Amino acid sequence: MKLGENYYGKDGINAYYRYPDVEVKMNYLQIPVKLGYNFHINDKLSLIPNVGLYAAYGFNTGESDLQMVGDGKLIHAGWKPLDGYGNTSDQAIRGFNHWDVGATAGIKAVIGKHYTISFDYNIGLNKAQSTYGLRNSTFQLSVGYRF
Repeated sequence: MKLGENYYGKDGINAYYRYPDVEVKMNYLQIPVKLGYNFHINDKLSLIPNVGLYAAYGFNTGESDLQMVGDGKLIHAGWKPLDGYGNTSDQAIRGFNHWDVGATAGIKAVIGKHYTISFDYNIGLNKAQSTYGLRNSTFQLSVGYRF
């Protein structure tokens, strides 16, 4: 992802900090609450659309890569997204929030008696990171076998 905006020095020289490549590695524990309805199409196919809400907690981040342009030079650094990066206001990236709350929608197909395939979309309702207004959003594709 690319983050940042241009910051100009007092002398008018372009002395900006921009983050052309920011890697974010985060692990969440997510609890969804969904409401769906089973549409029985025929003996071998059922479709189950669903909507709901989720709550998630970011409990771990790995060391992530960060590229920063400063004074015309590309600088490589490591950072932890929950802790943030930088110590001055013009080059800081605030840490990501631990808690996320969002909406989810999807559809599940039950094929035969044992096979399932589902597709879900999740979108965060609150900002996961306040400096740049980032929100979590995910697509999820699952296949399964029911015993």
